Amino acid sequence: MITEHIFIAIGWIVFCILHSLLASLWLKKKVEKWLGRNYQYYRGFYTTFALITFAIVVLQQVSTSSPYLFKQNEVCMFLGGLIAFIGLIAMAISLSKYVFNIYGFNRLFGKVSEPLLIEEGIHSRVRHPLYLGTFLFIWGAWLIFPWVSLLISNVIITVYTLIGIKLEEHKLMLQFGEKYVSYQKRVPMIFPKLKG
Repeated sequence: MITEHIFIAIGWIVFCILHSLLASLWLKKKVEKWLGRNYQYYRGFYTTFALITFAIVVLQQVSTSSPYLFKQNEVCMFLGGLIAFIGLIAMAISLSKYVFNIYGFNRLFGKVSEPLLIEEGIHSRVRHPLYLGTFLFIWGAWLIFPWVSLLISNVIITVYTLIGIKLEEHKLMLQFGEKYVSYQKRVPMIFPKLKG
């Protein structure tokens, strides 16, 4: 059982490293130079690769038998379900802004258009609603299923995401300059601004 949990940790760590490496600016520049005009398809490759490797790690996770850290009860299941549901809503809203608009589909299928800095809607309350939603979802799910394996995964995902946010913030400052710096001053990074 310990070995299976070590493999889960390794699987998530490898996924995180590959995800970051393929999204890094320096690798993208090297790939763009190497692929030339075909670089327009890199985003589609990256998205497909990320989804497949994510599915592999999740399948490994759910197929592993893992002990509970505490006994489930109705309160934990209700709170966990509510928190996870709110997280799913935040993730869906974020993804609809990034992926399901014309800009997102164009980027996915290689048509590069001018990047957008989204500042309205949920993005006027928190700069990274997708990550906030992810945190709410994974930790809400852990209250429902308090497995050791899920705790290991959640800790790795949380640490990775917090590091990733810092790197993404730097990339966004380079991309949008003073406009992003102004946005940073107005809108919190993870914990949403509830009032005005």
